[in-house]
Amino acid sequence: MSLLDLRKYFLVPIQNQAVILYGIYWDVLEEGVDLPALEKDRVVITPDHAEKFKAVLLDHGKHVRYLELKESLKYVRLMLKKFSDGDYQYQEYKRDVETLQGRENHELEDIVFGFIPPDKTPYLENKELFGKEVTERFPSATQDIEAAANCYAHDLNTACVFHLMRAVELGTRRVLRGMKAGKHLKRPMELCTWGELIAALEEGLKGLTVGKRTSTVRASTFEFYSHAVGVFRNFKGAWRDPVSHTGKQYQPGETKDIMENTRQYMQHLATRLKEGS
Repeated sequence: MSLLDLRKYFLVPIQNQAVILYGIYWDVLEEGVDLPALEKDRVVITPDHAEKFKAVLLDHGKHVRYLELKESLKYVRLMLKKFSDGDYQYQEYKRDVETLQGRENHELEDIVFGFIPPDKTPYLENKELFGKEVTERFPSATQDIEAAANCYAHDLNTACVFHLMRAVELGTRRVLRGMKAGKHLKRPMELCTWGELIAALEEGLKGLTVGKRTSTVRASTFEFYSHAVGVFRNFKGAWRDPVSHTGKQYQPGETKDIMENTRQYMQHLATRLKEGS
């Protein structure tokens, strides 16, 4: 489940709510049935029709429950009980369906449905926004990455940046461990400010330069960590501090740029690092 605990709902089931008289009554009856006679003469629903009615009513009840239409759900259960009791008539069932439709329409007036435009739908509940490798190597950051994507899809741009910075910090903790720079911290890294993390990272870089750049492998290692530290330092001044302390509000274009920078950073870390190693 995402951090936002998103309630998403697609259009077709909502449309079905508006025409349920067709969906859970008339559509069940095969062609050629003399419906007026069934309703007029108080005919009891046949076992075959009863099973079909119950099946579509149960399925319809899932939508009612999902939308938290409490009074309507009570009525669905009442209708299902009538099937169990027996002697349920076509005329009575049709009248119950009409009553149920009225209750649902009334309760739906209290619900506001959102809209995600086509260009934003790829971001909705996207656990692999930064690619499969990042997801696999940094599972602790997955929730914040998905939450950032959800926020962007809903135009919650400042919240998106906030979650992106959380993902960045989670990735950077692995950088500290990889450099064995945690020894430069005076308290657990989970409690440290970004300033404290940067100071420890810079001390770690110094340790990589002292008499150790004597091979291609060591030079490559220093280049990897130096790049990571430099980008993390830039994140602090450019986005982390403003989103956390200044009350700055972000716009879609700027947010998308920050998302791209975060993606590149996390993908860079994933080339060498992973949690648990």
